[in-house]
Amino acid sequence: MSEQVPAREVMLGTRVQPYLINAFGRGVQFRDSGTTRVSDEIDRIFDSFTTDYLQAQSAYLASDLAGVDAARAAFQAATTQRVNLLSQQLTQSLVRLPGVLSKDKGMAAAPLQQFLTRRITHPRLPTSLLATLLNTSRNIPLSPGAPEAALYTLTATNAIESARVTTINASKFAISGVFRH
Repeated sequence: MSEQVPAREVMLGTRVQPYLINAFGRGVQFRDSGTTRVSDEIDRIFDSFTTDYLQAQSAYLASDLAGVDAARAAFQAATTQRVNLLSQQLTQSLVRLPGVLSKDKGMAAAPLQQFLTRRITHPRLPTSLLATLLNTSRNIPLSPGAPEAALYTLTATNAIESARVTTINASKFAISGVFRH
């Protein structure tokens, strides 16, 4: 009977020491209990936001065509309020991470404040979730079955997922001690 050869020997052609595999296995995908806990909390916050946002969008799309401007204004106000609530929830979650509140000399705001402003709440920065949601809602037709509505929903959900991933990555950098603004 032949001896079973470990997969790491077959793939690399030589035996690799386990401590090397463990050292190189700790990359972006590595999650310890602290990283998992923070990532899970961020996921819950964004899941709640996504549900609320899509419900508001559905109500907007189903609104009466006679009040297009009023419906759009109400939807944008609801979007702004919900994004601000998202920012507050993220602040409560991320404020416990190391270094996010410490301000270096010459900095106008702490890294957490800068991150949330640039990536979540700024109404005019193209990298901001709020700006993306507000800009695309200006062009959406009031018709639930319109192809433009499906495209808008896709754009909005992509923007939300991008903000989620960016926030999780920022939290990982904060946990590892290399958070930069």
